[in-house]
Amino acid sequence: MKLAVVVVIVACASRGGGPTTQPVAPTAVLESKGSASAPDATTNYRIGPAGFPVPKDAATVEDTPPDHTFQIERKQAEVVTELKVNLAQMGFKIDDEYVEDRSHTHWYITKDAVTYKVTVAGDSNDRTLIILTVE
Repeated sequence: MKLAVVVVIVACASRGGGPTTQPVAPTAVLESKGSASAPDATTNYRIGPAGFPVPKDAATVEDTPPDHTFQIERKQAEVVTELKVNLAQMGFKIDDEYVEDRSHTHWYITKDAVTYKVTVAGDSNDRTLIILTVE
C-alpha cells in the first residue's frame, strides 16, 4: 500500500497536480509592483501654490497671488487625468466639476479649509493651461 501511495504522488506530481514550486511569488510580485508604482505616480508633480500639485513639466505663465497660470505641452485629457490622480492621493477633494466644453473643465477643490478654483483648458496645439485661484 505504501508503494501505491508513492506511485499516486509521483503520478500527480508529474502531471502538475503536486504542490507549486513558487506559492509566494505571485503575492510578492503584486506587492512589489504596488509599492513601486505608488511613488512613481506621485513624482510627476511639484508642490505649487498652497500645496497644489502642479505637473513637473508645467511652465509658470503668471504668478500673481491669488491667481496662478501654468502651461503644459501635453493634451488636456492627459493632464486632467494626471491631476485627478495626484489630487486624490494628496487628500484634495473635488467638490464641484463643470465641463464647459471639450476644452474647458472647471473645478472647485478643497483641502484643509483652503478653496481652490481651477480651470484646465486645452487648445488645438495640444497645450494645456491650468488656471488656479487660491482663496
